[in-house]
Formats: sequence, C-alpha cells, structure tokens
Amino acid sequence: MDILKQIEEDTKNAMRAGEKVRLQVLRSLKSVLKNTEIAKQAVLNESDILKVIASELKKRKESIEAYMKAERKELAEQEQKESEVLQDYLPEQMTDEEIDTVIKAKADTLGITNKKDFGKLMGATMKEVGARADGNRVKARVEAFLE
Repeated sequence: MDILKQIEEDTKNAMRAGEKVRLQVLRSLKSVLKNTEIAKQAVLNESDILKVIASELKKRKESIEAYMKAERKELAEQEQKESEVLQDYLPEQMTDEEIDTVIKAKADTLGITNKKDFGKLMGATMKEVGARADGNRVKARVEAFLE
C-alpha cells in the first residue's frame, strides 16, 4: 500500500480508536507532507515522503535529548511516543555491517582511499541507503572506514 494511503487509513483508525498521540502525530505528519509538496510544487514520491518522515523523526530525537538535559522527563516521554509512531512508517533500519558493506562497495567503485574524499563517499553512501539508516550513523561508519 502507498505510504500516503497508509497514513490516511491509520489516521482514520486512530480517530476511531481514540488514540490521541497517534492521531496528533499523523495529522502533523500529513500537514508537513502537504507543506513540503506545496514548497516543492510537485507531487511527492515515496523517497521524498520517507525523507520527510525521517526528518520529523530526527527532530523528535533532538527534542528528546534537549528535554532530558533540561530534566523535563514528561516532555521527553511524549516525544518518545511520537517517535515510535513515526518509526512505523520508515523501512527497517540497516545494521552497521550492512552499512559497512555499502560504504566499501561505494569506495571501491569511486576509488576513494583517503579522508579528503569524505564528502563524495558520504554522498554516494547516503544516496544508496536512503531512509534505511540515520545520517549520523552513516557518517560515523564512513569516518571509521576512512581511518
């Protein structure tokens, strides 16, 4: 099923079931997707939608860290619940070994052997893994590979 249709269907189901957090997150996500579509002036494809969802998830994780530092546990828990809802719409995350395999293949293809080509390798790897791995994890793995 198309991701947008799935989000729409899940929104209806959350409304019927009275799941307030899920409903709030899905409505917010639909709004962000619509705004992105308007800004882009084109219909979003699946990879665009996954990027938006990953971006929203990243915002939630950053908020969790900020709330934990500020000792606002109740707000951090709320953000965690929202993160779990968003996580349901992303593909399963890659393991470190799978990321390393992609990095090695891209490095071999592009002939990258030193740190000055970090940007090339990072870009090629992120293009390959897409929303299946967090950018910070990929960055750490690329840095480790180039050392």
